[in-house]
Amino acid sequence: MRCGGMVGAALVGALLATAVAAAGPQALTPAATPADGSEVVPHLRHADSIAAGLLAEGRRRSATFRALADAVQAADVLVFVETSPRLRGAGSTVFVGHAGATRILRVRVATPGCLNALVATLGHELRHVVEIAEAGDVQGEESMAAHYERTGLRLPPQSQDVRRYETVAALLVEGRILDELRHRASKVARR
Repeated sequence: MRCGGMVGAALVGALLATAVAAAGPQALTPAATPADGSEVVPHLRHADSIAAGLLAEGRRRSATFRALADAVQAADVLVFVETSPRLRGAGSTVFVGHAGATRILRVRVATPGCLNALVATLGHELRHVVEIAEAGDVQGEESMAAHYERTGLRLPPQSQDVRRYETVAALLVEGRILDELRHRASKVARR
């Protein structure tokens, strides 16, 4: 994919920190107090500042990304998003465990990279989170693998003990988010 050159991790971090500061904390999670006065626990959390910026950028610039983030917030999952320069592939979603009835997942996005591509990759992984959230039978690594054996495409392994899967829905979402990000950027450039 061509994205106008690779953006270094420091530059991406600076751009995303600016996005988080401009959007404010509300860009990362929905409102913290529902009508009944109880506190909402964010189901989508960041583990580092680049991940926080990607979440903010995605929510700010893509309606599809916002809808995925809202679906995650409404689901019985807790998702930790982190970035990693050592990740094989663009992104991954893994089952971590449970906290009561809540399933815990970790989403990782490979850095450095083009800002739009990183946001779209995160959206792709959030689509996988929604797929898992909608599958009540996914309660661990084995049942997650069984789910994707039925519903997804099995990819060649990157190492001996890692099973990899893909879904058409996640690929389509990634493309849609990229289109939204490009469209928004071109509208800004024309002003």
